[in-house]
Amino acid sequence: MKNAMPLEFLIKHTDNIRTIALALLTAVAPAAFAQTQYLVTSLGSLGGASAFGWGINNNGQVTGWSATSGNGAHAFLYNGGTMTDLGTLGGADSYAYGMNNNGQVVGASEYNGSVSRHAFLYSGGTMTDLGTFGGAVSFANAINDSGQVVGTATASDGTGYAFLYTDGMMSNLGSFAPHAINNNGQIVGYNGVNAVLYSGGTITDLGSLGGQGSFAYGINNYGQVAGASPTGTGSGGAFLYSSGTMLSLGTVNSSLPLSIAFGLNDNGQIVGEAYNNGIGTYHAFVYENGQMLDLNNLIPAGSGLTLTDAQAINDYGQIVANGNYGGENQAFLLTPVPEPATGALLAASLTGWAVCRRRSAL
Repeated sequence: MKNAMPLEFLIKHTDNIRTIALALLTAVAPAAFAQTQYLVTSLGSLGGASAFGWGINNNGQVTGWSATSGNGAHAFLYNGGTMTDLGTLGGADSYAYGMNNNGQVVGASEYNGSVSRHAFLYSGGTMTDLGTFGGAVSFANAINDSGQVVGTATASDGTGYAFLYTDGMMSNLGSFAPHAINNNGQIVGYNGVNAVLYSGGTITDLGSLGGQGSFAYGINNYGQVAGASPTGTGSGGAFLYSSGTMLSLGTVNSSLPLSIAFGLNDNGQIVGEAYNNGIGTYHAFVYENGQMLDLNNLIPAGSGLTLTDAQAINDYGQIVANGNYGGENQAFLLTPVPEPATGALLAASLTGWAVCRRRSAL
């Protein structure tokens, strides 16, 4: 395991504390300064140059994968400043895609020296191979708080099927690709044409925003779904599906005309990516109170960091995002400040910045 190192821009100048304190105090005021600002924590790496964050739970734990010192990639669990290597199923690489509030992690790993990958469940310090439907490949995308896991597994003829893994058994759910599961056992994914919702044994096509095709990436415990769909207009794409209606979320500005929503929480906050393929520009966003906001405008200025995508958000508004820093992709935890409500939380935030400054002197 390797402790995460703080970003240089968080600790660079002695006068930062005074500036940040003023910014935080201003953020406490209501009305004109209503947009949330975020503290940025670099998650570090497992010895390599890059890392990718993918999932977050309500305890602020983060999962994803990181380059290792041996030029491989291993799944990680980040908790309280420490990134733990989750290892593999016996192969060289592993990748984590989802986690629950109990700290269980799911993903895919090369196994027994094979370059093929099997879905895994990491729990209590042990990585368990979930197997396949007789084929060579499987991968797990999500897990709920009951320990139900969803993903895709191949049969002996190479055909891929959705699976639900529960109580040690893998069940075949049919021909679609699951991406997320909530605590009610509802699953969202893609059927080769459109986003779908699997609930109570029934698969519902969620339709699109007018263009051809749609994809569902996240679902909360109220059955609201986040994803993306072509609109037919050449702009937008990110959507929120709620109570039978697909709502277009638009995009952050005209220079980033397209958008994808990757995750949402039980408060209806949504995160994802706004982009312009033509110029190769990608920015992470958060959608709240009816507005899509570029997360790069909500972090300390002059950082040298560009947040490219936000993959997940917990119920406390903490976000796992990825960004380019120093020419490498890095994973970050974004924490809203001030957190709901009080001067005590403001003081705690200031203390955190002071700790960063002290580390810089070591």
